[in-house]
Amino acid sequence: MNYRKHFPTKHLFLTLAAIVFLAFLSACQSATSERKALSTVSTFAGLNERFGEPFGVAARGGEVYVSDGGKAVIWKIDAGGAMHVLTDKLDTPSHIVFDPNGDLIVADSGTHTIKRIKSSGEIETIAGVENQSGFSDGDAKSALFHAPVGIAAFENKIFVADTYNDKIRVIENGSVSTIAGGSQGFADDAGNLAKFDTPCGIAVTKDGKIIVADAGNRRIRLVEQTGKVSTLAGNGNSNVKDGFTFEAEFVQPSAVTINDSGAIFLTDGNAIRVIRNQVLPFVETISDDRRGFSDGDLRDSRFNRPGGLAADESGNLFVADSENQVLRVFFRREHRKTNHRRREKKSAF
Repeated sequence: MNYRKHFPTKHLFLTLAAIVFLAFLSACQSATSERKALSTVSTFAGLNERFGEPFGVAARGGEVYVSDGGKAVIWKIDAGGAMHVLTDKLDTPSHIVFDPNGDLIVADSGTHTIKRIKSSGEIETIAGVENQSGFSDGDAKSALFHAPVGIAAFENKIFVADTYNDKIRVIENGSVSTIAGGSQGFADDAGNLAKFDTPCGIAVTKDGKIIVADAGNRRIRLVEQTGKVSTLAGNGNSNVKDGFTFEAEFVQPSAVTINDSGAIFLTDGNAIRVIRNQVLPFVETISDDRRGFSDGDLRDSRFNRPGGLAADESGNLFVADSENQVLRVFFRREHRKTNHRRREKKSAF
């Protein structure tokens, strides 16, 4: 049979072109929808009482929690932006997350441990040995980490980006094991054959896939719970370049969060970026990528080495603007804060 006769090359080309066009149209529609949803950037906290170095962010029940590596505390911030100390018994706390029980889980980088903080402020070390760095799996109380930065919770598991061991690990049923990561480098593979370079932020999708901000490799990686690792976005080049995931480029992605619609938000250099949840995922920068300080329209907003970020139940996106020493928020169009103080200061960078 002559397949060329039945499926002419011209018709095949037009079909493929139509598919690509529809995917592109879907990306444009999704981008427009997201821009409508997140419309304004404001300074939420830190203008009156100063942070040291805000880094990790978690939101729950109308309150926002921020880890402060400079002051070694966890702040609890109410809906009006007032700051209260939850605990000051930590050492360089990094990313934070709530587990299904409502406890706050902290990657306490300075002590090389993972800690749990109750609502009362009571602290429990759930994995790692206080002030002892290294690498070992096994019983959680004797397992070793090396300055872990990223943390995520899913069902009864706590996932850890063990940053300076270049591994992704899991705490489950009182035991620590390594899911993926061998020596430092780059490799998409499985288990210890996969390689990371300074993985920092980590988040989990609704179906249990692990998203990793692989800072040193300038890529966003995807880890199955089986240990299989693939690259979700980025090609290793250092640049703020938008586009489909195979053509997008990053500078140094360091934090990641996922909102209820499945969009993946991340901090990258001085920019806030998003990977859209669609048939062909698309990377878009939603802030200015130049260093500075500016509130207002999200496209004109500027940040100075933003750390962690988290979406709340209303879809607002909170960002720890580390070197500006404030907490910023991308408000949804229908939910703008009216009593915030706005400050604008643009830098020459």
